[in-house]
Amino acid sequence: MTLTIKKKQVADDFIITGNKTESYLKFYKNIKNRETAAAAASRLFCYPRNERLY
Repeated sequence: MTLTIKKKQVADDFIITGNKTESYLKFYKNIKNRETAAAAASRLFCYPRNERLY
């Protein structure tokens, strides 16, 4: 899985804010539900091939 521009932006913002959900919501404007954003952010950061995000 390669990182898209948005996924990289979420990861970079997470480093600054420390909040995965808020970072996800900032760049994925189409997501309105916080629970959906939290689940999607969790999947993004837990994906084994995204080890470089940490």
